[in-house]
Amino acid sequence: LYGMAAAMEAAARVRGWSRRPDMTRFSLNLIGLDYIEDPTRAISELGWQPEVGMNEAVRRSVEWHRSRAEVAPAPHRVLTPSE
Repeated sequence: LYGMAAAMEAAARVRGWSRRPDMTRFSLNLIGLDYIEDPTRAISELGWQPEVGMNEAVRRSVEWHRSRAEVAPAPHRVLTPSE
């Protein structure tokens, strides 16, 4: 998949697309890496406290992403084998 993503990025650059491809090496890394947020140090050293819990934070993030999708530019056209 990583090679395919690199090829999609290269094709987008060559064709001058103003939008990045749906699959990029960066997006694959985000999916493939575990990310665990541990606020312990921020709490103990800075006295920081989260404003909302994890479930609410995820809900807000999804809501924000969906609202952005409604105003996003139309996706690039799909290439056919004859192109």
